[in-house]
Amino acid sequence: MAFMSDFFAQNAVLYSFEFEVPEKYRKKIQLYDNGGNKKYKKELYSDKMILDKSVETLSKKEVNTICRMAAEMLKHKFGYAQVKIMYPLNGNAGFNRLKDFPSLSLKKAMKKLSAEYYIALEIHIKEKEPFIQGTDVLEILNVPDIEKRMLFDFSAKYGVYDTKKKVIEQGQLSLADVKDALNIYFADYNKEVDNQGRYKLWKPYFTKEDIKSIYKITEKKLAELE
Repeated sequence: MAFMSDFFAQNAVLYSFEFEVPEKYRKKIQLYDNGGNKKYKKELYSDKMILDKSVETLSKKEVNTICRMAAEMLKHKFGYAQVKIMYPLNGNAGFNRLKDFPSLSLKKAMKKLSAEYYIALEIHIKEKEPFIQGTDVLEILNVPDIEKRMLFDFSAKYGVYDTKKKVIEQGQLSLADVKDALNIYFADYNKEVDNQGRYKLWKPYFTKEDIKSIYKITEKKLAELE
């Protein structure tokens, strides 16, 4: 990593911030009509009416807070004078505000905002389905409430680019880097990393508080990378 003095008084832009949490692993919120009655919708591929629910998401304020925290961490990590946040023009993306994080391409970011450096940040929680073979078949048959078990992988990385689009700094995390911190955070739940490298968490879903806490764990680990 370059010395902080190399970047002193220089500015950077957080132009891309991917934060992915599978909708399947997020809390469902019941929708209501203007009269306070539960809303229903037609089930896909049938005429059956089912309750209309939406995935719980972060508020615009919570998205802004996470972005500001990220910008502040990057500012101190690299010694920048300022890290600006390039929010997308189409903010307030319906009920899925994880899409409200910065999402420009490097080319567009460089045209829209002048800076010495441009930063892309990614945090991914990827769903990892069980293998339907061997011992996994027995596991699926014998474990109660299997629908309440989440299986996922984790990764995070950042890349810092100069005005010639050259990568000058980069760092990444894997599940192994955050496993212990996740175990502490989810202390009240059964969990393990299995022999396929998946984090197995017996919990029905991630709440938005979980999502924010996972970000804080990730930020701390990214800040410590050398």
